[in-house]
Amino acid sequence: MPAKGLASSKGTKKMSVTRINKQLLTSGIISSKKKAKLGVVSTICLAKKHDSRSDDEVVIPIHGNFKNRPERIVEILKVIDMELENGYAPLLIHCKNGKDRSPSIAALYLFYKGKFDDFPAALKYVEGKNTSIKPKKAFVGFIEEQVLHLLDSDSGKEMRKATREAAAHSKASAPEKEA
Repeated sequence: MPAKGLASSKGTKKMSVTRINKQLLTSGIISSKKKAKLGVVSTICLAKKHDSRSDDEVVIPIHGNFKNRPERIVEILKVIDMELENGYAPLLIHCKNGKDRSPSIAALYLFYKGKFDDFPAALKYVEGKNTSIKPKKAFVGFIEEQVLHLLDSDSGKEMRKATREAAAHSKASAPEKEA
């Protein structure tokens, strides 16, 4: 689905909201009113601070560089998972501008859940949703060098394998449509 451009609270600047899938949206900072208009049920804020923060946001600030603990990124994935498993969708992941951290985390989440076999493929998919998405090489490098190995533990590999197998099984067992 194409991205929806929404006017930011700063007037002429446009803030883009990107629908990654039925459950996930990414953006920069947007108002509670705009979140309601989009039907957002839950929000994870990756920005350190901003004026539009609402009381119901899950705030886990991260930097767009190497000043993050890799374990914090894994915790963000677990929070996203918990929110979605509890029916809090669509879920908005936002950072300051919505071009780097939030789409990168959304791609990492898709990989974490086994929707893609590798992180670069998931990132390419997310980048294809909106031309304004421009993940910083330093942040992507941080994920590739310091976070992915935490997801490649035996339990992470097994979870992704089970997710892929379940999806393949459901496709195989679905009745074929007559032409």
